[in-house]
Amino acid sequence: MKTLNADIDRFLQYILDKELYIYGVGDVFDKLKNREVYEDIHKSVFGYIDNGKAGKKIKVYEREYTVHAIDFLKTLKKGVVLLCGIKYLDEMYRMLCEQELPDGIECFILPLIWAVSGGQDDSRIKNILSKDNNSQNKIDKKIHCFWFSNDKKPKEYQYCMDSWKRVCPEYEIIEWNANNYNYDKNVFMRQAYESKKWAFVSDYARLDVIYHYGGIYLDMDVELLKTLDPLLKFEAFFNFGTQNDIDLGSGFGSVKGNILVKKLLDLYDGIEFWDENGTPLANSFIQPELLRKEFQKNGVSMNGKMQLINDILFLPRKYATPIDDFFLQNYVLCDDSRSIHHYNAGWWTKEWHDERKNRLEWIELAKNMI
Repeated sequence: MKTLNADIDRFLQYILDKELYIYGVGDVFDKLKNREVYEDIHKSVFGYIDNGKAGKKIKVYEREYTVHAIDFLKTLKKGVVLLCGIKYLDEMYRMLCEQELPDGIECFILPLIWAVSGGQDDSRIKNILSKDNNSQNKIDKKIHCFWFSNDKKPKEYQYCMDSWKRVCPEYEIIEWNANNYNYDKNVFMRQAYESKKWAFVSDYARLDVIYHYGGIYLDMDVELLKTLDPLLKFEAFFNFGTQNDIDLGSGFGSVKGNILVKKLLDLYDGIEFWDENGTPLANSFIQPELLRKEFQKNGVSMNGKMQLINDILFLPRKYATPIDDFFLQNYVLCDDSRSIHHYNAGWWTKEWHDERKNRLEWIELAKNMI
């Protein structure tokens, strides 16, 4: 079995004339079914592999499949296997190697594809960001951030905030907290505050302040590399983050009263942070998933590529989030990256952070696979 890697666009081109078999129909597979890029992958799929679900029927894009056990691959003379998993990825790969598959079987690993997949349309982005240099700014030179905890800021946060002052010295930096911001104006936000889940308080608050005051929002773990000035000439801007979703924490900005920002803010009406048992939803609530459909309703293709819609710019992740979402390493950092979102991920559990550490160790093994 030959193990290969490529970014998503080259992978899609590579499998056009080949038989593709998805290995793993768990959580990652469920998420992929809701992403536009997966529909392109599915066009080449001939079958699904999962020992734990062998014999079961699954339906993908109106087509029904019977899930095969892994030994089904021994019956093939050639084909491409795409490992679609995270938690058991190492185990899945070892099982493939133990099968002694025919030489015509090739393997790709989805998280590694994600890791090297950057944004596209480089020349078009450069033209858009460089043109009309003399045009008037629409977005104010204000950077908003939040610190609802009374704890001392980690030195990593202060390092990032110092980069804001260094790279954008003319910008006003506004730090919001429980003393100057009303966290009680929304039920979701108030409950998150009472649960001391500060990141989820900011989920609502950052949309609120950008809508009412305009300017730019940055998480405190965002390090600026280049000035944000070219982005001020648009009605608003957003950044693609993990996989193919918009990541507000990496930075977004708009004029005061932007309609799209208001639509995103209104999504929180009627949502509570606690479930019916009073348990916080911190580990099951992910803001990009809440916002995804609203972006799509407004014409945004969730494909990670640059788009300019009604003077709102959507940038590929390598411009502001050049850290892949599996290994959390700077795989797509480039000369055009304006910032790095370091993903402190303080809202996740100790178990999640332990798993993240294991992934970083696993990448050393993955390098030898390819």
